[in-house]
Amino acid sequence: MKVPAKFLSVALSVLASISLASPTISHEAIKVAIPGDPLTVIANVSSDTPIENVYLHFTQSKDISPTKVKMKSTGVGAYFGSIPASFTRSGSSLNYYIEASDKNGEWKESPWFKVSLNKRM
Repeated sequence: MKVPAKFLSVALSVLASISLASPTISHEAIKVAIPGDPLTVIANVSSDTPIENVYLHFTQSKDISPTKVKMKSTGVGAYFGSIPASFTRSGSSLNYYIEASDKNGEWKESPWFKVSLNKRM
């Protein structure tokens, strides 16, 4: 069966207009936290297609595989997740980053952020 050239042209035009851009993550880095307190991380995540998942990854050392928790949606493009107090009790700092994926399977990771644990806040 021969496909008309006009149909192919329209199909290629539609395919070219589909955005496969990865999600966008906006986040103001947390620089200092109180040891022994949980730490809530908030990020704004958007994409041309619906967001599938947003995760918070955190560790006390980037040499150790990070713990991963699913961030919860506020319903308006913002997501929040918590780093438990057990991760802030020891050491002088911790590290975290945010990962987001959309329904098209496109994904993005933020850079690593370092939080100083300071008793004198």
